[in-house]
Amino acid sequence: MVPKVLDLVTNYEETAEFVRDIRRAALRDRRQVNLIFDEGEQIRPAALLLLLAEIHRCRMIHGTHSVTGNYPKNKRIERMLEDTGFFGLLSVKPQNPARARKYPVEFIKFRSDNKLDSAEPKRLRDDLLGQSITMHQKARTRLYRALTEAMINVGQHAYPQYAIQSHPTRGRWWVAGQVNKKRGEFLVTFCDLGVGIPETLPKIYPWELIRSVLALLPGVNPNDGEMIKAGMAIGRTQTGERYRGRGLNDLRSLIDQAGAGELLIFSRKGKYSYSPGRAEQVENYGISMGGTLIKWSVPLRNVTDWVDEDIHESDNHN
Repeated sequence: MVPKVLDLVTNYEETAEFVRDIRRAALRDRRQVNLIFDEGEQIRPAALLLLLAEIHRCRMIHGTHSVTGNYPKNKRIERMLEDTGFFGLLSVKPQNPARARKYPVEFIKFRSDNKLDSAEPKRLRDDLLGQSITMHQKARTRLYRALTEAMINVGQHAYPQYAIQSHPTRGRWWVAGQVNKKRGEFLVTFCDLGVGIPETLPKIYPWELIRSVLALLPGVNPNDGEMIKAGMAIGRTQTGERYRGRGLNDLRSLIDQAGAGELLIFSRKGKYSYSPGRAEQVENYGISMGGTLIKWSVPLRNVTDWVDEDIHESDNHN
């Protein structure tokens, strides 16, 4: 049974546990999973990307029969699944015909691949903004660099041979985005199902450096949330391009420039959050989300030349 609310921010434990149970049943126990959406009331974008990634992986490894489900009774959720490409990426036929109606929230279709595609960040940006909205040059460059580095990191570090045996999903990433014109918000989410930042960071940088940026005593090991924070700190100080911290700090600098927005990073059991005017926040949970997920949002007007429009539709998609 899909929980009433799937949200990594306000309902992390139940959301992560639900995705974990899908993974265990389908991949470890090789049981068929049937998802029942009858009680679902809300699915937030980051949680939806994580859910899609896990279902996609299970179906790629053990076939489309491994994870199936019914159509949501909640029409807002069903419309969201259709408009984001959830059904399409899973090769499921939507039960409603395509509609020409436009909403204040505009989605791009989910994308997934297992290799670096240098043109992908540009396609993502163009699909999000369309022809009528132009992104500022500095924002365009930083978004491109951040997404490119995330894809490179997935290929180089997220799926090591010693930990990931499933070839069909080795190196695979998932990305999504949306423009909420009613809220004036630009949002991008990126996900992989690899071993996570806390696992890969010590294999790239020495423990002495990790502990020093966190001001930890020798022999004290940081938790998962602190490891994400260490990756961000190292990314701001290192000149090499070996880890995702440099690209993520590009997104962080755009938030600083805008004076608003948020950067969230979930990896394994840790969470890192940053927004202007607040110190970096880290949290740790009892359940691993099973990879790394990045959620970045910033005011639309601060990265584009978009001007407010009169929007009378209710915001049903968010």
